[in-house]
Amino acid sequence: MAAAPIAGTIEVAIPRRGSRPARTAKLQVSHSSEKLKPPVASGFPEIDVWAVYVRETGYGEQVQEPIEWMLLTSVRTENFEQACERLNWYGRRWGIEVYHRILKSGCRIEDRRLADAGNLQSCLAIDLVVGWRVYWFAMVGREKPDEPCDKILSEDEWRVLGAWATKKIPKTAPSVKQAMHWIGRMGGWRKRGERDNPGTTCMWRGLARLPAMAQGYRLALDLHGVGRDP
Repeated sequence: MAAAPIAGTIEVAIPRRGSRPARTAKLQVSHSSEKLKPPVASGFPEIDVWAVYVRETGYGEQVQEPIEWMLLTSVRTENFEQACERLNWYGRRWGIEVYHRILKSGCRIEDRRLADAGNLQSCLAIDLVVGWRVYWFAMVGREKPDEPCDKILSEDEWRVLGAWATKKIPKTAPSVKQAMHWIGRMGGWRKRGERDNPGTTCMWRGLARLPAMAQGYRLALDLHGVGRDP
């Protein structure tokens, strides 16, 4: 595949991982139809596959591990557009891995000990929504950090969150980034740098505490006959 003709180039957003900063990688794309041959003594037939091969180009000295992917697929791939679609599918794996980590480490779905499959499915349905909310919040906080958080958090939630973080009840919804940082702190996150953001585990821990706090806040206001305004 290294000798295959280059069908075109694309740009792919590579997320931050550990000490590696996020960047936009320029990739050369090649594709070809191939046959996978089984071991001689196995008796299995050959398998028709399509290979999509990409190599990063034009990267600077700061990139220690340039991108090089070899994707094999059973989906017919005969032109550049189809090859780009296969790469787009593969690029989704980062989000899928993060989402599954939230379900496993945050919601702890592997620790469920329910009597039958039906109960487990019902519990999993709730966990999937919780995991989605955590993942959605983290992504919005990175992509649209200056948007107000009132589309993600209820009024009671962002009010009590602000009171917890600043000892004052805010009059307007804080930004998504600010709310994300406060929730991360509530979940045990410690900021290590100017661009640092809480991970999904700390976000899950913080969001797990917030609804009960908001419920107590609402109950206190109702018992004392106080309106929502501070």
